[in-house]
Amino acid sequence: MTRITPKQKLPDKMSELLTIAMLDLEKAENTPRYTIDMSAWHEPNGHCRVCLAGSVMAMRLGVEDTVSATPGSMADADTRRKLSAINSLRCGDIRSAYSVMNKSLPLQFQKLVDEKNNLLAPMRFVPGVDSWGDENTDFLDRMSDSKSRREEWKLYMADMIGILEAEGL
Repeated sequence: MTRITPKQKLPDKMSELLTIAMLDLEKAENTPRYTIDMSAWHEPNGHCRVCLAGSVMAMRLGVEDTVSATPGSMADADTRRKLSAINSLRCGDIRSAYSVMNKSLPLQFQKLVDEKNNLLAPMRFVPGVDSWGDENTDFLDRMSDSKSRREEWKLYMADMIGILEAEGL
């Protein structure tokens, strides 16, 4: 397997990592050759289907839209871990994101993260734009269309960034 060398280094700070992922997702949404699908990392299939981390692969790391890629496709372990952490953050799981990056969540923030994860838990997993699925029917039943679901999820991600930034994470 040929590993992909990323065009740039991803940030170490969780809030910055999630911020760039959301910016790259926005770019991918506005690029006709990409379709957002949270069940696919970076999969060419007519349009290239990308998740949150896949949008970082496409928009920031230089993975071509004709290439199938996962975090394991990246040449360096640091990038692999950060892409996996983005996936955990997408699901609202800060603790798992830290674990994936081989970091310990600072003790003073563990209770806060547990409380915030519990508050945000109803929206932990929301699939892609074209396949917003029904993994969490309590949340999804409240939404009438995929645009509403997508916008609600983006607000959730903005809240997650705010939590991380406020705590210096």
